[in-house]
Amino acid sequence: MADPDAWFVVPRPRPDARRRMLLFPHAGGGANYYRAWAAHLPPHVELRIVQYPGREHRMAEPLVPDMATLAGAVADAVAGASGPALPTTFVGHSMGASVAYEVARLLEDDFGERLEHLVVSGRSAPGTPAGQASRTGSLTDDELRADLAGEGGTDPRLLDAPDVRAVILPIVRNDYRLLQGYTARPVPLRCDLTAVVGDCDPSVPVHAARPWEQCTKGRFRLHVQPGGHFYFRTRLPDVVPLLTERP
Repeated sequence: MADPDAWFVVPRPRPDARRRMLLFPHAGGGANYYRAWAAHLPPHVELRIVQYPGREHRMAEPLVPDMATLAGAVADAVAGASGPALPTTFVGHSMGASVAYEVARLLEDDFGERLEHLVVSGRSAPGTPAGQASRTGSLTDDELRADLAGEGGTDPRLLDAPDVRAVILPIVRNDYRLLQGYTARPVPLRCDLTAVVGDCDPSVPVHAARPWEQCTKGRFRLHVQPGGHFYFRTRLPDVVPLLTERP
């Protein structure tokens, strides 16, 4: 097992932080994509970004092919990470929302730990269509490129570079297969839960995000933001502070 701290990137260490945000990237995504979020958090909140194996500084490690293995390893890392135990908000976007939900469940069930707040962004609730019907690991490279470009999270010009495609597409294909094999179980958590979705998201209509309310015994809030699947890309100063607010 990797050193627990190897799972996390901390863009701006804040030794005097009183709270923590743990961020779970989307399918194909890595920690670098979310580094800029740290600049928009209050000074008392430290950002830690989960770095899945097989990307960026963990490129030499094998990709994780299934949700149970990934969520279990992240839960172990969260429980074993260095630093003080602080009130923590999990924020997961797209695939990361499902990973965050599963990790939160494991922390409650196996470690007796309770999150303060779970934020699920750009993801349908368990038990509803996940908006991933066309996103399978069997897509061709051209189909994967078109899918990524259509979501708006990746600059299409990067996807036209053969060396970049050679790195990104195997990661995306692995993560789509991981989601294909994942069946979400709507087990209510004890923490508060916020669902966030773009009003023009082609993958996650608002009505598919609303049933996240059934996944918590705490308070629930639904935020509908202007934009598509990556609604936050050009609006970080507005969106990131919003995610620190509990229902």
